[in-house]
Amino acid sequence: MIWELPAGRELDGLVAEKVMGWMNVTSNLALGVAIRIGDAPSGHQRIVPCYSTDIAEAWRVLEMVRTWPPPGVRHVLVEFCSLGWNASCVPAGKARVSQLGETAALAICRMALALVVVTKKGSRAK
Repeated sequence: MIWELPAGRELDGLVAEKVMGWMNVTSNLALGVAIRIGDAPSGHQRIVPCYSTDIAEAWRVLEMVRTWPPPGVRHVLVEFCSLGWNASCVPAGKARVSQLGETAALAICRMALALVVVTKKGSRAK
Protein backbone atom coordinates (compact mmCIF):
# COMPACT_ATOMS: atom_id res chain seq x y z
CA MET A 1 0.00 0.00 0.00
CA ILE A 2 1.10 3.56 -0.75
CA TRP A 3 1.03 4.66 2.91
CA GLU A 4 3.50 1.88 3.77
CA LEU A 5 6.18 2.87 1.22
CA PRO A 6 9.29 4.08 3.05
CA ALA A 7 11.34 7.03 1.88
CA GLY A 8 14.15 5.91 -0.41
CA ARG A 9 15.21 5.09 -3.92
CA GLU A 10 12.36 2.65 -4.68
CA LEU A 11 9.77 5.32 -3.89
CA ASP A 12 11.80 7.90 -5.82
CA GLY A 13 11.71 5.65 -8.89
CA LEU A 14 7.94 5.20 -8.66
CA VAL A 15 7.39 8.95 -8.31
CA ALA A 16 9.71 9.63 -11.25
CA GLU A 17 7.80 7.23 -13.53
CA LYS A 18 4.22 7.67 -12.39
CA VAL A 19 4.16 11.36 -11.48
CA MET A 20 7.09 13.18 -13.06
CA GLY A 21 7.03 11.60 -16.52
CA TRP A 22 10.32 9.67 -16.49
CA MET A 23 10.69 6.49 -18.54
CA ASN A 24 12.86 3.36 -18.31
CA VAL A 25 13.73 3.84 -14.63
CA THR A 26 16.02 1.05 -13.43
CA SER A 27 18.12 0.24 -10.38
CA ASN A 28 21.87 0.48 -10.50
CA LEU A 29 24.67 0.10 -7.98
CA ALA A 30 27.15 2.94 -7.83
CA LEU A 31 29.90 2.58 -5.26
CA GLY A 32 27.74 0.06 -3.42
CA VAL A 33 24.75 2.42 -3.18
CA ALA A 34 21.50 1.63 -4.98
CA ILE A 35 20.50 4.48 -7.28
CA ARG A 36 17.75 4.88 -9.86
CA ILE A 37 18.60 5.87 -13.40
CA GLY A 38 16.10 6.72 -16.11
CA ASP A 39 15.17 8.85 -19.05
CA ALA A 40 14.10 12.27 -17.80
CA PRO A 41 11.24 14.08 -19.56
CA SER A 42 13.95 15.98 -21.45
CA GLY A 43 14.93 12.67 -23.07
CA HIS A 44 18.35 12.53 -21.42
CA GLN A 45 19.37 9.70 -19.12
CA ARG A 46 19.83 10.98 -15.58
CA ILE A 47 19.98 9.85 -11.97
CA VAL A 48 16.49 10.07 -10.48
CA PRO A 49 16.29 12.86 -7.88
CA CYS A 50 15.76 11.98 -4.22
CA TYR A 51 12.12 13.09 -4.21
CA SER A 52 11.20 11.31 -0.97
CA THR A 53 14.12 12.57 1.15
CA ASP A 54 14.95 16.02 -0.28
CA ILE A 55 12.29 18.68 0.33
CA ALA A 56 13.52 20.78 -2.62
CA GLU A 57 12.92 17.84 -4.97
CA ALA A 58 9.61 17.00 -3.27
CA TRP A 59 8.54 20.57 -3.94
CA ARG A 60 8.95 19.84 -7.69
CA VAL A 61 6.54 16.92 -7.21
CA LEU A 62 4.09 19.28 -5.51
CA GLU A 63 4.37 21.72 -8.41
CA MET A 64 3.56 18.87 -10.82
CA VAL A 65 0.48 18.03 -8.73
CA ARG A 66 -0.62 21.67 -8.89
CA THR A 67 -0.54 21.53 -12.70
CA TRP A 68 -2.22 18.10 -13.01
CA PRO A 69 -3.91 17.42 -16.36
CA PRO A 70 -7.52 18.53 -16.81
CA PRO A 71 -9.83 18.56 -15.04
CA GLY A 72 -7.00 19.26 -12.62
CA VAL A 73 -6.44 19.55 -8.88
CA ARG A 74 -8.22 22.26 -6.92
CA HIS A 75 -6.55 22.49 -3.51
CA VAL A 76 -3.10 21.36 -2.34
CA LEU A 77 -2.07 21.47 1.30
CA VAL A 78 1.01 20.30 3.23
CA GLU A 79 0.81 20.62 7.00
CA PHE A 80 2.27 19.23 10.21
CA CYS A 81 -0.27 17.47 12.42
CA SER A 82 -0.26 15.24 15.51
CA LEU A 83 0.45 12.16 13.35
CA GLY A 84 3.35 13.71 11.41
CA TRP A 85 3.25 15.46 8.04
CA ASN A 86 0.08 15.40 5.95
CA ALA A 87 -0.08 16.19 2.24
CA SER A 88 -3.47 16.43 0.61
CA CYS A 89 -5.14 17.62 -2.56
CA VAL A 90 -8.62 17.67 -4.07
CA PRO A 91 -8.75 16.44 -7.66
CA ALA A 92 -11.69 17.90 -9.60
CA GLY A 93 -14.76 15.72 -9.23
CA LYS A 94 -13.09 13.37 -6.70
CA ALA A 95 -12.78 13.04 -2.94
CA ARG A 96 -9.76 14.51 -1.16
CA VAL A 97 -6.51 12.54 -1.50
CA SER A 98 -4.42 12.62 1.68
CA GLN A 99 -1.27 10.81 2.83
CA LEU A 100 0.87 10.98 5.96
CA GLY A 101 4.65 10.74 6.31
CA GLU A 102 7.40 11.19 8.87
CA THR A 103 8.68 14.07 6.72
CA ALA A 104 6.97 16.55 4.42
CA ALA A 105 8.86 15.10 1.44
CA LEU A 106 7.61 11.58 2.16
CA ALA A 107 4.00 12.74 2.62
CA ILE A 108 4.16 14.67 -0.69
CA CYS A 109 5.47 11.66 -2.60
CA ARG A 110 2.87 9.32 -1.12
CA MET A 111 0.08 11.80 -1.90
CA ALA A 112 1.25 12.22 -5.50
CA LEU A 113 1.23 8.44 -6.06
CA ALA A 114 -2.22 8.17 -4.47
CA LEU A 115 -3.39 10.91 -6.86
CA VAL A 116 -2.22 8.81 -9.82
CA VAL A 117 -4.28 5.88 -8.51
CA VAL A 118 -7.40 7.99 -7.88
CA THR A 119 -7.33 9.84 -11.21
CA LYS A 120 -6.01 6.85 -13.16
CA LYS A 121 -3.52 9.03 -15.03
CA GLY A 122 0.00 10.28 -14.65
CA SER A 123 1.42 13.73 -15.16
CA ARG A 124 1.16 15.51 -18.45
CA ALA A 125 4.95 15.23 -18.73
CA LYS A 126 4.53 11.77 -20.24
